[in-house]
Amino acid sequence: MATDGHGGEFVPAGPTHDLGYEPDKFAVKTILTVPAAVIVTGIIAFVVTDLIFGAFFAPKHVVIPPEVPAGAVRNAAPINERFDRISSTNPKAEVLQPRLEGLVERQNYGKDGNPKNADAANVISPEMITTQPTPKGNSPRYHAEDLRP
Repeated sequence: MATDGHGGEFVPAGPTHDLGYEPDKFAVKTILTVPAAVIVTGIIAFVVTDLIFGAFFAPKHVVIPPEVPAGAVRNAAPINERFDRISSTNPKAEVLQPRLEGLVERQNYGKDGNPKNADAANVISPEMITTQPTPKGNSPRYHAEDLRP
């Protein structure tokens, strides 16, 4: 027999120890506190992690002022206009070069999906989403094995 640690007899105490069977009861509140505690802990962990990474590891948005204003104006041009400056098919291009890296001039669309409705206020440009290539003005598709000296 177990003792109470002081040399005496161990006597179980409590409402269920006098019964000859185990009571068939359970507390729903106690059972539901475990999932609630897990959910609350997960939310707290998410918020703390988001705050830590948002405060300490967020990328800094540094805007470097342009040194050459004319270069800034040229870089602000639409992407098709910038690609047209380095075209291999346009004889009036500033730099004639093959575009092996896949730079493709793409169509502007209107918000209704029609390329003819692409005015300044109602435009989806290739800088927003990938659109279809323009019918003219793109370099032909070259593969490295097609280029021979």
